[in-house]
Amino acid sequence: MDQAKYLRDQRSRYTAVWQQFILVYDPGTKDVYAFFEGRDDKCIYLPELRGLYGKRGKVLGIVCDGKDGVLQAYYKIRSTVKNKRRIIFFVDKDVDDILGKKGKKIPKNKSFYVTEYYSIENYLVTDKILEDIWLYIWGLEESDRRLPILKTNLNLALRNFWIVARPVMAWVIYHRLNSNKLNLNNIKLDKIISLDSGCVPQRKHNLVNYLDRTCQATTTRGAWRTIRKVSRDLKAQAPKTYVRGKFELMFFIRWLNCISYGLNQHSVASAPTPKIRTQLNISNAFEILGRYFEFPVSFNNFAKYNFDRI
Repeated sequence: MDQAKYLRDQRSRYTAVWQQFILVYDPGTKDVYAFFEGRDDKCIYLPELRGLYGKRGKVLGIVCDGKDGVLQAYYKIRSTVKNKRRIIFFVDKDVDDILGKKGKKIPKNKSFYVTEYYSIENYLVTDKILEDIWLYIWGLEESDRRLPILKTNLNLALRNFWIVARPVMAWVIYHRLNSNKLNLNNIKLDKIISLDSGCVPQRKHNLVNYLDRTCQATTTRGAWRTIRKVSRDLKAQAPKTYVRGKFELMFFIRWLNCISYGLNQHSVASAPTPKIRTQLNISNAFEILGRYFEFPVSFNNFAKYNFDRI
């Protein structure tokens, strides 16, 4: 994309966000205006924010089409509001902390909530969410002896997935450090990993060729020394802080489908099978799993601080 088209698109997106804001903004109330990267973020955060704010006023959500849109809203829309404490912003951390000066600059402002993990999707991939799926979506019993075994298996599978995902994220970080734009939405998880008969992830071959081709990047042989160093450095960090949340969620969905298939194929009279009414996929994951989302302490502290000072 040429620079002129990029700037036109940015202006168009900002105009759309501005129009959303103007339609709902009321300076004479205690209403709060929350800006989100996307609809999935709004789906998770907004109901909880409204519950926490209670009868003090409304909490209205505005979708900004990505992190750049939220940052643009902060610098432009916030300057037009008299009571700035009524405007709050939500963004994913991504790997901006690792990229340093090459990362996107998030304002050091208490009206900004930044995820502790890579993104909000990482919070949906836990053994607690698995337990909720087991009980409330699959309709199985908490006393079922298979549940603690599956929770252990999930954590083992996740550790294997993180090992597979680490060089991919090192590749991403390398290219971003070199200012190479990558469209990670083009990456298909089934091209990176496969699941064996025990639902354990295995890395596929020709990984770099696939990543370069899919993301229109060029990784030279000499680059791999740097990428391997980045990968080694990532070992010191918690995987959820650098593994792309969408990758982790896509893996979790594939693992769940693999497990549910196995439970149905090996059913016995004494072990009920999952009652699957809706097939979980990346498009409906937030809608189905969002109700079981466990908000981190940092979110509750952020909401309390901002709501109490309005």
